[in-house]
Amino acid sequence: MSEVPKEFLEMVEHDIARIDQAVQSGSSTECWNLFREIDGRYQSCIMNWYNSMWQASADGTKMFYARLQDKPYEVKENLQYAKAKLETYRFQMNAVAIPQLPQANISFTNNNNNQVNIGITFEEARQQIDDMTALDNDQANELKSTINELEEISKEKSSRRDKWEKVKPIIAGVLKFGADAALIVLQTVLQMKLAG
Repeated sequence: MSEVPKEFLEMVEHDIARIDQAVQSGSSTECWNLFREIDGRYQSCIMNWYNSMWQASADGTKMFYARLQDKPYEVKENLQYAKAKLETYRFQMNAVAIPQLPQANISFTNNNNNQVNIGITFEEARQQIDDMTALDNDQANELKSTINELEEISKEKSSRRDKWEKVKPIIAGVLKFGADAALIVLQTVLQMKLAG
């Protein structure tokens, strides 16, 4: 198992404290917003994340947010479940193995053209975004629009530098959606044809 970065474990500790504070004195809206944030941050890191949580599917693979949103008691209970899972996660007892990025096959030709094959298409990236339960519809649509934009940039007949200047702010913008979503977008960036 790979070592978890110190900064990530510090974030876990901070989130445990935030959950305590929200459960003790937070409003229903604050608890709801915190649960969505915590869920989006950790659902792919912790095994069986949704097990025992209110309004989770029977197989424990997704959360029914529409059913949960108007149930403040269940939201607080889910925050307490999340806290318990985070406390165990600190010791890596329930950690999901970190997925490895597909390996790039890079071949160089004599005429200085680079060929990169990462193994994810723009369509596959959009499908992966559709399958992410931590994203609401607006967030998923925004990310799919971002992937569409990257696909158009990839097709442009401009220089690598011009394309890269367009891609940099897109990369910075997707980080707000969490590591899983950002990873999908970064995989599409890696497979782009940035040579003009």
